[in-house]
Amino acid sequence: MNLLDKKVILTFALDSQEINLLNNHFEKQGAKPCVIIETSMAERTLEEILEDNEPVEGKGQEALPLEKIIIFNGFDGANLQRAVTEVRTILESRPILATVTPISMTMKFKDLLEHLIEEREFHRQNSKKKN
Repeated sequence: MNLLDKKVILTFALDSQEINLLNNHFEKQGAKPCVIIETSMAERTLEEILEDNEPVEGKGQEALPLEKIIIFNGFDGANLQRAVTEVRTILESRPILATVTPISMTMKFKDLLEHLIEEREFHRQNSKKKN
């Protein structure tokens, strides 16, 4: 199976209650339990995390921003839109939402995290200019 087709949600910096809510909701739709990205996985690519999502033993804790992140993998068009709407309904927090792409699959998680935060800030700034 192509890793991009594996229907799973990757999470970072969510609390256990939020992860349980996501698991309970999306497992009914055929998704695997959430993959929890630990700070010790900062140097891994998303591909490596999807292949083996065990925390890296002996690795120091990377100083990563604790931004809540949800990354959808294997959700296609309509399913992705519905999943995004459902996450916004289920969770009180407003995590950064993203989807795995062939490019993001090859990025180290720490680089992807930085990119997603920059992208969010760019969109926030542009939405303020429009108002």
